[in-house]
Amino acid sequence: KFVDIIHEGRKNNLSVKAAVENALDFAIKQNFMDGYFNQCKMEVMNMSLTEFDEEAFIRQMKAEGREEGKIEGRKEGRIEGANEAKLESAANLIRMKVLSSEQIAEATGVNLETVKQLTAELNS
Repeated sequence: KFVDIIHEGRKNNLSVKAAVENALDFAIKQNFMDGYFNQCKMEVMNMSLTEFDEEAFIRQMKAEGREEGKIEGRKEGRIEGANEAKLESAANLIRMKVLSSEQIAEATGVNLETVKQLTAELNS
């Protein structure tokens, strides 16, 4: 938890020292390790500042960003795929010339204006 708070502080653009101080304050308030952080505050501060690896932190942040990007990309791909499937269904129903534009819009979930535009394109 202590290290997570330091990382969170760095994500929020705190200096390493400020992030460590913030984590130390939290650890003291929460009485981590039966008061060890309070008893050895300066020692923990010095150790944390010398041990904190800025490059490793940056690599971790980049890896997390890439993973978030992958997740967002998959999500967007599913949405685009669903929209394409709806438009294709609407186009098929328009070609069948059985339903009204309103009925096609309701059946496919494509908005009415888009159905009308698609109808015009397919009939031209």
